[in-house]
Amino acid sequence: MKTLLRLLLAVLVIAAIAFGVWYFVLNRPVDLQPRPAGTDGALAWAYGLALNPARTALAPDAVLVEAEASDVLPDGRLAANRGEWRLSFSSFSANGRILMTINYEGTVTTSAITPPGVIHPLGSPPGTFPNSIAIFSSTLGHGASGTRTVVNPVRCTYDGVAGAHVWKITFRVNDASETHQVRWDNVWLSVS
Repeated sequence: MKTLLRLLLAVLVIAAIAFGVWYFVLNRPVDLQPRPAGTDGALAWAYGLALNPARTALAPDAVLVEAEASDVLPDGRLAANRGEWRLSFSSFSANGRILMTINYEGTVTTSAITPPGVIHPLGSPPGTFPNSIAIFSSTLGHGASGTRTVVNPVRCTYDGVAGAHVWKITFRVNDASETHQVRWDNVWLSVS
């Protein structure tokens, strides 16, 4: 009986140590690491990687209609160690929509083709738009002052009220959140 109790105690101790390692080491959130100077990790970088594969998978007239990103730093670029851009392309000729996901390392993955819905191309002409670095810069000087962290996700979608694509960027500043709206052509609209 004593041997069984000692064995059970040893198993419980090992399980407690394993749980402690998991909880205190492996379960910690990963700190977002900044990228070196440049434009890697920004929307234009992701768009450049995704455009040809999207046109190959969908149709040559595929245009960007929505952009969304997670793990973006306040400079408008993905972190160096995690994050992704999710770019939706639509085609009039193929009557379809495809989601291209570009991770922080530049790996592009393709989703299945779905119905396109209403197609509102981003940019004028389509595909010509300011980079996310400029969009994020336009929020400076607006809203609360303090250290900013970006709250996931960041989105640029068509806004029927504005009649244009609008970025919605939520920052945590100190202990509060604020959402900035910036029109696709880099015109800051509001903060709430």
